Order: sequence, then structure tokens, then C-alpha cells
Amino acid sequence: MIEVRDVVLWPQHVRGAPALRERLLGLGPEAVVRLRVDGWITTWSRMKDGKDGRPASGLRPCDEKTRTMWRELYGKRRGELVSIEEA
Repeated sequence: MIEVRDVVLWPQHVRGAPALRERLLGLGPEAVVRLRVDGWITTWSRMKDGKDGRPASGLRPCDEKTRTMWRELYGKRRGELVSIEEA
């Protein structure tokens, strides 16, 4: 499960799936991953590291379908837990 908490997906908010959380946290900058989120197959890319060198672990939607799905979840279900798994 992952908490819908922001406009990006934060791997540290994955609950009950430590292997998935660690895999997502270990992605390199701009790596792409396909996830099943709340039943939807979605595509995400890891954010670039900050200009100051700090790593950014957040995942941004890669395509319009994923952006639309996540915006809808964020707008209507923020703070709720939804299912997440690698697709």
C-alpha cells in the first residue's frame, strides 16, 4: 500500500512491501518503472537529483494517463492508502 500524499509518488510512503520500497528508493536518477497503482498500470520516472547534489527519491508520472490517474487520486483520495506493486 502507498499513501496518496503529494503530486508525486514518494517511495518512502510505501507500506507493507519493504522489498518494493527499497527497489524504488534504489532507482537511479531518471530511471523508469512500471507500477500497478490502485489497479492501474502506470509508468513513473525518478526525479532528477537536486542542483545542490541532494538525491530526490520522488517518482513523477511519465505519461498523460499516469498523470491523470494520480491527479485524480490526489484530488479525491489524498491521505488514503491505495494498492501498489511492480507491474
